[in-house]
Parts: sequence; C-alpha cells; structure tokens
Amino acid sequence: MPYFAGVLLLIFCCSCGEAEREIDVVKDSTRNTNKISAEDINFALDTLMKLPEVKQVERKILAATNGKNGVTFLQSQPADNNRLGFDAGYNGKDRFETRLSFEINPGTRQIWVNDTDSGLVTLDNYRSIHKRPRQF
Repeated sequence: MPYFAGVLLLIFCCSCGEAEREIDVVKDSTRNTNKISAEDINFALDTLMKLPEVKQVERKILAATNGKNGVTFLQSQPADNNRLGFDAGYNGKDRFETRLSFEINPGTRQIWVNDTDSGLVTLDNYRSIHKRPRQF
C-alpha cells in the first residue's frame, strides 16, 4: 500500500466503557512532524469521537465484534501539510479496515471527509451529499 509509505502512524484505540485510551505511536524518521503537537492530535481525536458519523461506525464495529472492539484511528498522510489526516475504522487481526477518512486543520478547526464518490469535501458538504440517495 504505497499510500501509507512515509506516513506517521498513530493508532488510537477506543473501547466502549473504558475510561482510558490506549495510544500506540510509530514514527517515521523521514517525515518532519515538528508542526504537529500532542495538543493538536488530542483536539482532532476528541473532535472526531464526537461526530455522529464516527459514533455510527463505533456502533457497527461493536455489534460486529460482540462489544470486543471499538473504532480505531490510524493517522494518515493529509492532502495539505497544515492538516492532520485520520482514518477511522476497524483494527482487525489481519488488517485495518477504513470506514471513514478525515482531515482536520487544528488552526481553523475545519473538518474534511474523503468521500468515495465526491473526493475530499467539507464535513457539511459530506452530510448534505449523504442525505440524498446516491446517484449511480
């Protein structure tokens, strides 16, 4: 998967009912991460966890795993270096299954979603697109 090459990976595991979050960080020494602060990452993850779209993914994963796993975030390479990229999904035994991809600008607090049909769109546009039936 060349998309993940040269990417700072952050796996953020949340489990329903747990008070603490487990965080595993794998840093790629070829990427300059000086602009990304722990405060920016915490803001982004807290914001994403509050989104109804992420809560829906969480419910589906909990149902599919009988409550054993929750949503996981994998930090991905954003299209813009001023943003943080995160894939939300299921961290399975053999692979990570992305359900939603987000980009967040910590400075402006704007959120984008990488939609399979429309590409990278703002969260408001994503929500308006998915209120209507999909056109094929």
